[in-house]
Amino acid sequence: LKIAQYCKAELEKYQGVKVYMTRTNDTYVGLDQRVSIAAGVKADLFVSLHINSAGNSSASGAEVFYPNSNYRPSVGAKGRKAASAIQKNLTALGLRNRGLKTLNSMIGSSYPDGSAADYYAVIRGAKKAGFPGIIVEHAFISNFTDAKMFLSTSAMLKKLGVADAKGIASCYGVRGRGIPESA
Repeated sequence: LKIAQYCKAELEKYQGVKVYMTRTNDTYVGLDQRVSIAAGVKADLFVSLHINSAGNSSASGAEVFYPNSNYRPSVGAKGRKAASAIQKNLTALGLRNRGLKTLNSMIGSSYPDGSAADYYAVIRGAKKAGFPGIIVEHAFISNFTDAKMFLSTSAMLKKLGVADAKGIASCYGVRGRGIPESA
């Protein structure tokens, strides 16, 4: 949540950007409801921000999941572009690059055209609604080094949120307030 709040604050420095949060405090909002909120405000992009964890304490780094290229391939392409821009900024902070990933349904779910659906509900739901949904996994809380270097202070969490915001802004070509066109 803190990373999302820092991301929102940074994004709001850009011209023409409006950020909507699916939650503003530590409460649970259902996955379908999150996508409904985004669809209701006619979102261009749905971004779900996370901190990763694994049973293997050696797992480390950042990864971003984006929509597959099935059903509405332009949505998948836009999601990949946003995922790539965010991942570039996160790895520039020193996070290990775990890559950009898609994950298809493991139970045979399909889109209306019969193609394999995305595994993650928010990615699948956003694609059905007509906009890309992505999931950003920032670092592993279960990895001592990741936790210490990237997750242990508000200043570090802010760097992650700002990196996310700058990736989104660069993907959509928006400029910060007061920044000359040539910058």
